[in-house]
Amino acid sequence: MVRQTNRWKFTELEDAKIILNDEGEKADLRGSSLLESSPSPGAAGYIALTHLIEFLNPVKIGEIKSPHFPQVSIVNDEGLASQPKIELYFYDKDVKLVIMLRNFPIESSEGSYLVSKKLYEFFKARGIKAYYLLSSSRIFGESNVYIAST
Repeated sequence: MVRQTNRWKFTELEDAKIILNDEGEKADLRGSSLLESSPSPGAAGYIALTHLIEFLNPVKIGEIKSPHFPQVSIVNDEGLASQPKIELYFYDKDVKLVIMLRNFPIESSEGSYLVSKKLYEFFKARGIKAYYLLSSSRIFGESNVYIAST
């Protein structure tokens, strides 16, 4: 959206832009479960979903970009820099899964709310039935608790 005054022209940015590829446009997400990893200490959720992606080989259906994401560049193994993005994958064999992978926090509370709202509306409109967040924490010292669920 563009607003204009006598001297200035303003372009308003979207809170989050969901960019689907051809497979994403065609994918029937109704009844799918959504898995997301939270960038938390220990990175267990991110590691688990990365392993799941390698094991199941789901189809990448899109990306999410936002001005609320950290303003940094991420350099991959080939030395190429890119902006932070959330990647979306879809698995539709014996179970329907949408995997949402990110390895960075959204630092502002307002930005987190605005991006979350946009994602909620997107996934609700496409019939996602359940949402699961994988997270982790650091455990110091000796403990008998290894898994917790809320």
